[in-house]
This record gives sequence, C-alpha cells and structure tokens, in this order.
Amino acid sequence: MSLSMLEARLEQYMYAKTVNHLREYFADLDSNLLKYLYLPTSVDVPEFKRLGFVGFQILLVQWIGVFFVAYGVEEIFLPILSLTLQFDVTVLLRIIAFIVISFLYFLLCKLSSNFLKRHRTKIHNRASSRLGEN
Repeated sequence: MSLSMLEARLEQYMYAKTVNHLREYFADLDSNLLKYLYLPTSVDVPEFKRLGFVGFQILLVQWIGVFFVAYGVEEIFLPILSLTLQFDVTVLLRIIAFIVISFLYFLLCKLSSNFLKRHRTKIHNRASSRLGEN
C-alpha cells in the first residue's frame, strides 16, 4: 500500500516537472511570455525529497505493516518457545520481534534510498541528454 502511495506521489511530481519544462521551453522562445506565467518554469520544482503530507501517511502505513509482521513472527515462534522455555514469553517475544523487524525495515529503507539516489541521477542525465539533442 505504501509503495502505491509513493508511486502515485512520484507520478504527480513527474507530471508537474514535465509541465514546468514545457513552460520553460515556451518562456525561452519568447521572453515576453514570462509576465503571463505564474507557475514555475524550473524543472527542479517540485523536489523529489519532499513528499509533503503523503510522507507521513507512507510512514504510518509502513509502521503498521512492521507491527503486523512482528505480530505474525511472534505467532509463528511462540508455540515453539513456550514448549522449550516452560514460561510465557509473549511480551519478550513481541519486543524482540518488533526490534528485529524494525531494524530490518530501517536497513531496507537505507538500501532503497541509496538505490534511488544512484538511479535518479542516471535517469536525470539520460533525460537531459535527450532534451539537449532535440
């Protein structure tokens, strides 16, 4: 769910950047047109880093997902551990599962962030070279 929310937001940004680029193209053709253009003509607006209110929603959905995965892990391993340890480890297992899955989620976010940074510059360079050729 959070990925579909992120994808929708990034598609909105790509559309806005495309429209801004069209405005920039026509503003470059005729400088008198600038006084009629109220919206930005810069391709740098909006920034991909700022997701606005959607960023909070994505974070909330992701943490709810982490909680459910931790609960599922606890339900899988609870019967095994209660038979071997002979005492109720529900609270301890929930805390450990939540910490481990949160850490894995943090690593996944860090890796995907680095991946997006590398590929964003490749895509930007490729798009700039194509626009420069025309």
